[in-house]
Amino acid sequence: MRCAESWRGRQRRALLLQVQRHVEQHAADAELTPATVAAAFGLSVRSLHALFTLSDCSFQQFLTRTRLHHAHALLRDPHAQHLDTASIGFTAGFGEVSTFYRRFKQRYGVTPGACRLA
Repeated sequence: MRCAESWRGRQRRALLLQVQRHVEQHAADAELTPATVAAAFGLSVRSLHALFTLSDCSFQQFLTRTRLHHAHALLRDPHAQHLDTASIGFTAGFGEVSTFYRRFKQRYGVTPGACRLA
């Protein structure tokens, strides 16, 4: 029985990694939701959320973290200097500027504009 349990655990972890890669690849889509990701993998939303219990964060936390990482990279990219900070938030997948600014400051301790100047 123990072997079957570990096999099942490995399958779930492998699926989690696939889901996380999918989220990373599609995070810029502001319409990305637990329902759309679950549907892409033939899962229920409940099963998707249960899958994320294997990681250090929830689906929403992972999506936000991924979008923030992308926005941070754009703010530091000299080739993206023509984009204002709000546009970078939208490009990273945030639907509202205020949410982007608030989450960015929580994560990095500075505003997006201050990050760009640093």
